[in-house]
Amino acid sequence: MENNNNSENDIKKTRIQISAQAWITTLAVMGIDKTLLNDADISLKKYICGQKENDTIWLKNSSFTVYNYGYLLMMAYAFLVIPKETIEEYGWKISSLEMDCILKKITITVNNEQNNLSQSENIIRHIRNSISHADFSIIPDKEKITLIDKYKNTVTFCGEIKIDDFKDLISLYFKEYYNTYMNEFVP
Repeated sequence: MENNNNSENDIKKTRIQISAQAWITTLAVMGIDKTLLNDADISLKKYICGQKENDTIWLKNSSFTVYNYGYLLMMAYAFLVIPKETIEEYGWKISSLEMDCILKKITITVNNEQNNLSQSENIIRHIRNSISHADFSIIPDKEKITLIDKYKNTVTFCGEIKIDDFKDLISLYFKEYYNTYMNEFVP
């Protein structure tokens, strides 16, 4: 039982840290342009070390990296949630065989199919809803994320995926979206 409590505490601690992690990544990215204007030859390592020395959030959270769970969730929101309206407006089908292979790696315990979508589109919709409603848990010791979608307090999707597979999935999804957008609107 004690081991389970430690795992639950790690999940809660990670959940609390996500916003701070996203802030750290944002600070690092926001300062790049200004720094490059002053020192065009600065190495990434020197830049990040300088950021860590000059900002109290880095000093108080020295174990945080630039690529972290906060950054991952910013990616997920930007890559999955924001494009939704455009995809629906134009009736685009965003899919690929690579995405389907990753979707098969998800351990799914609940998956209500809705809206006459293909299986892949349905899973992506559930994942997007999970991210947009912040209904997920990161399991740091397993390097996994559990994604939950609910409708009127009833779970309609529950799936668990490795963090690296999730990162690959959302990157591939956005790549397909971007390519569709470019083919549609850019001559």
